[in-house]
Amino acid sequence: FPITTNLWGAIIPLQGGVLYSAMFLKKKYQVMIKDTLSINVFIYSILMSFTGLVGIVFSVTGGQLVLPFFIISIVFFLNPLELFIAGKILNGIQIKNLKLLNEIRKIIKDIIDGFLRSLFNMRTTIILIIITGIHTLLSIVWYYWAFRAFDFEIPFLTVVVYNLFIRLTALLAFTPANIGIGELASAGLFGILEQNPAQAV
Repeated sequence: FPITTNLWGAIIPLQGGVLYSAMFLKKKYQVMIKDTLSINVFIYSILMSFTGLVGIVFSVTGGQLVLPFFIISIVFFLNPLELFIAGKILNGIQIKNLKLLNEIRKIIKDIIDGFLRSLFNMRTTIILIIITGIHTLLSIVWYYWAFRAFDFEIPFLTVVVYNLFIRLTALLAFTPANIGIGELASAGLFGILEQNPAQAV
């Protein structure tokens, strides 16, 4: 399932992997599309919080505080709270005489509600945090040795921050295999981290 999801993500632009997984799970296991989207939001929310926390630590302990990077890190870290507030706001909004907009509002609210149910399930959340931590650690080691293979002397903490933030570019997948988006994000992030952008690309 993850292999085919990644394959379709590389073929179809605009979140092809998410689209494929939603259709696959609905057809084979009768999982509602909004539930699949809730799962994806849950997974990325944990990753974003993890990334935001590391970004905050990096900003505070680094030699120079880059304010935009620090603010983005805080926004990422607090994303579950932001989604909770967004759900409350959507719950209080009633759109009259605009059926389509009201349906979109309801779908988004249902996705956020599904995410919050998963988040408040402590066992599920703790297990996902552990899995995310293991996956992140392996990914960091992978990137670190890739940089070493090219003889790029990149500080380990920079590799950690780079790895976490670059994984979130999957949320901006508007091209097949995220071609162009990933490279642009890599160069920009390395520039913020005061490294050579060409090395990241």
